[in-house]
Amino acid sequence: MADNLVTKIFKEHMQNGSNVESGEEVGIQIDQA
Repeated sequence: MADNLVTKIFKEHMQNGSNVESGEEVGIQIDQA
């Protein structure tokens, strides 16, 4: 389940054209998951 959540967040950010700041936000969300 956790891997699926991380993949979903990652894909959503990639679709949004993530930049360095977005990558940092994803890292924070993964740590909290």
